Amino acid sequence: MKKLVSILLSVLMVVAVCAMSVSAFALDPVVSPSRDKDINIITEVNGKPSKDVTVEQDKDNPRVYTFTYTGKGDFKRWEFPGSEEGKHYRIISKDGKTITVEILEGWYGDFTANAIVENAPQKDDSGKSPKTGAAALGVAAMGAGAAIIAAVKRRKND
Repeated sequence: MKKLVSILLSVLMVVAVCAMSVSAFALDPVVSPSRDKDINIITEVNGKPSKDVTVEQDKDNPRVYTFTYTGKGDFKRWEFPGSEEGKHYRIISKDGKTITVEILEGWYGDFTANAIVENAPQKDDSGKSPKTGAAALGVAAMGAGAAIIAAVKRRKND
């Protein structure tokens, strides 16, 4: 009975640690939800993924998006890498740090809005703890393996 409880607890421990460590492997892309399933909006600042750009999709026309730079750097201009104005998108309006564009029919896939900013503050990640899910998974797997081996050895001795 003790062996069975030992094995069940070790398996339960592995399952629990695996469930917790899944987030350590998950990517956190900056992607806006889109009602038009064929267009994937990506926001960047100076060519790097950023949450300093907000996206609003027009309620009446799902191919119209408004991008706003909300960061603290000196905003200069908008770029849409990989697409060409007049061919892939058209600018509807510009106002300061905000631009509204319509993605033209025929464009599908990723559409990147890149805010060009000077003096953009660098994020300080020194206060974040490292993601240690993979290490915890390894320790849990070793512990579970050791418990199973010990249980099998005891069973052979009985």
